[in-house]
Amino acid sequence: MPGPSGSSSATSSLPPTSSAGSSDSGFSPTDLSGTVAQHLTGFPRFARLAIEDLLEDLAHAGLQERAVLVVGIVVTTSDPLELPSVKFVVHGPMLARCAPPVKATMSAHRAGGVAMVTPRTLNQRTLNRALLARQLLLERSPLSIVDAVEQIGGMQTQYAPSGYVGLWSRLALFQRDELTAALEDRSLVQATLMRTTIHTVSRREFWLYARGIREARRAAAARIRVLRGEDVLRASSERLAAALADGPKSVKELDGLASGFLGTLGLWVDLVRVPPSGTWERRRADRLGLAETWVGPCDVTEAESLAHLVRAHLRAFGPAAWKDIAGWAGISVAEAKQGGADVSLVRYRDEAGRELVDLPGAVLPDEGTPAPVRFLAHFDNATLVHFRRAGILPEEHRTRIFNIKNPFSLGTVLVDGRIVAGWSARDGKIQIDTFEDLDRRSRQAIEDERAALEAFHR
Repeated sequence: MPGPSGSSSATSSLPPTSSAGSSDSGFSPTDLSGTVAQHLTGFPRFARLAIEDLLEDLAHAGLQERAVLVVGIVVTTSDPLELPSVKFVVHGPMLARCAPPVKATMSAHRAGGVAMVTPRTLNQRTLNRALLARQLLLERSPLSIVDAVEQIGGMQTQYAPSGYVGLWSRLALFQRDELTAALEDRSLVQATLMRTTIHTVSRREFWLYARGIREARRAAAARIRVLRGEDVLRASSERLAAALADGPKSVKELDGLASGFLGTLGLWVDLVRVPPSGTWERRRADRLGLAETWVGPCDVTEAESLAHLVRAHLRAFGPAAWKDIAGWAGISVAEAKQGGADVSLVRYRDEAGRELVDLPGAVLPDEGTPAPVRFLAHFDNATLVHFRRAGILPEEHRTRIFNIKNPFSLGTVLVDGRIVAGWSARDGKIQIDTFEDLDRRSRQAIEDERAALEAFHR
């Protein structure tokens, strides 16, 4: 059987078998995976993997291995570096129960019923509501602080108050001193992690993040020639580690050992930002400790960490394209796919036909789900460029948030899942800068949240 290449397509017809258990159409139940495996040898490896992945999707949709007969496979690809589009022609009584993430549409061209099974297409509004739900922005959650931080994929906190505002927007009855206490008792940890920016993550997931991005960070730094030389940097890191061996120290106490960009120093020694540094009360990232002392020894492999990065991203932001997972984590697409190889995934398409992957059973609200007004912190993950697919930040407003003239960025205001305004704290007041005309109800909802956030700042 010829395999697909270029923009061509290939179809494999699988012969029906006969048995006493045959259906009215003459097809009998057949072992799904076994039957398909016998007919995949002509395909390139990436196409076989895609077919096997979609077989898993069928199982997650309720189609058990002996419930359907695959009678045809169509594989189409226009780019050998991308996973192909794969469709299955299947037959069986379980198709009536087939639900998302696999969408089955009955075709009348075969007696007895044949279905073409393709990944469900998700429109932008559905992706928007999925992102908001997983980011705990559809309603304030009763989750604990640690569970919430894990759910939303950590918090970008190079500006320390961002973590406090981010949790205030997401959690019911959140108080500022709760986050400070979690940082002090080490249940939450701050460190330079994804994309070489300071993030707050849980202690139990710290190494699952740190180990997987380590090599990618070193490779990226070498690629853009920011290093003074690996030997020099390693020696500096060893001196810094020795100075921190007896406990955390301020940058001033380290007397030049921690000069320059701390993210670069952290390429060869895992550092954490130790409170009171990085809290509401003391916002500078000027007190450092060794991760192995503050968190505990690294006890995960790179493979486990890469798999976690995929799961964490989808848990917080899915469904997602591989390039978005990679961009958020600061790793290559190849590394992201490597991490996803051992993760159970389901597949969708966006309206442009691009493949999206997700965790089975992950929340996927109806596109009509109401989205309340929410204030997002400076550098909130939901505003990052990787999530353009969800339409959170309209492109016409992007330069008002992220601009070289405004490197500090802005806090933002969501109305119906879209950013329509910016906010900033000045002289004890929360000030609003609207980007577009708003109706009276939206203006009132913004004012209510503004007043509550202003009280939170006092």
